[in-house]
Amino acid sequence: MILVTFALPFESAGFRRTRAARDVVVVHTGMGAGPARAAVAAAIAKHAPSLVLSSGFAGGLDPSLKTGDFLVEGGPASEFPPGTFITVEDVLVMAEQKVTLRERTGASAVDMETDGIRAACEEAGVRLVIARAISDGATEDIGLPPELLRGLATRPLAAAPAVAWQLLTRAGPRRAFLRMIRGSRAAQRSLAESLPRLLSLLQKGDPVSG
Repeated sequence: MILVTFALPFESAGFRRTRAARDVVVVHTGMGAGPARAAVAAAIAKHAPSLVLSSGFAGGLDPSLKTGDFLVEGGPASEFPPGTFITVEDVLVMAEQKVTLRERTGASAVDMETDGIRAACEEAGVRLVIARAISDGATEDIGLPPELLRGLATRPLAAAPAVAWQLLTRAGPRRAFLRMIRGSRAAQRSLAESLPRLLSLLQKGDPVSG
């Protein structure tokens, strides 16, 4: 049995409508490495999976990546573009932050959960595959500060007034935020299209990339 993780239900919405979703256990971990580690450890203890697939959205660090691109680390060789992922504590809202992280680490993309998921898998001796879709490119600002983005994801009604004020009063953040929404939709569609194919290969036991 395969466990497929996403930080938030919005990320998994398209995939959960696919036939492939019926054959796996989907876990929403919440944002951040700490909550993700705890949620995956509990799910491993409950379901005893043979493999954990860490999925969801990622921010692009490689400037050649476009929104909607699907990257896999540790998955079937040659079937999907390979990527490397770095985990950070908070959303990188400025393009300059992504450039700096890319220069420092060489990673393809950034997320907030994979290190926690990796730790839970290592503790349990369960194989991990990472497969994420790009929701914002390396040269793109997001338009809202991290605390508002977290609030919008976890407590949307409470965060809505502050978010609306930011977007109504500042044209630059409004354009960036709308671009992020389009990128998130592209990433959601990409996961719905690509994850079923990846899961089929994993279930067949295809060889993994280096």
